[in-house]
Amino acid sequence: MGTRQPTNIMDDALRIGLRSAHRGDADERHGQRSLGLHGEWIGASAHASMEGRRDRHVARWWDVVAGIRQDLRPGPAVTWAAIGVQGLAPYWFELEATVYVGESGRTQARLEVEYELLLTNRLVLQPLIEVELSGTSDPARGIGAGLSTTDVGLRLRYEFQRELAPYIGITWNRKYGKAADFAVAAGEDAGGARVVAGLRLWF
Repeated sequence: MGTRQPTNIMDDALRIGLRSAHRGDADERHGQRSLGLHGEWIGASAHASMEGRRDRHVARWWDVVAGIRQDLRPGPAVTWAAIGVQGLAPYWFELEATVYVGESGRTQARLEVEYELLLTNRLVLQPLIEVELSGTSDPARGIGAGLSTTDVGLRLRYEFQRELAPYIGITWNRKYGKAADFAVAAGEDAGGARVVAGLRLWF
């Protein structure tokens, strides 16, 4: 077992994932531009958003990112300006931190940390954690002020080639504070496990 230096963060990639029967994600990167589409369906409620960003290389292993996120549902569409950083922290942790500023000065923040463990030349285990915070509560979208949600997961990826790598895994999601209260009031769980499956392509 070992670790390895991740591929240059400027590479082109497409990742399509299915998180159980309730959530789907697609992320595409081309040079310094990226586009993400995200959807989640729980009971009668549905959440959908899209985000476009552009990267600028500022230091070895580090980029500044800026762009726009559009929350499509539930409720009326909301537009956010996004700015953040992404790159490799010490000991090869992949880190992405983004701050979002919306209408009326509303703010949100997201932190993602990933790591790659090389089990064999082709088999890669990837632990990851995602944390979301919000400056204000938004009951229509189930978002609570402060620490809103965390996702902790493991993905096992098999690289048939460096450019073609299906993966499967599991994530544990938990909502906190007002976000948990909103979920329970809507008849949803405040936390639980989800199956993750997807395909990563480099081109």
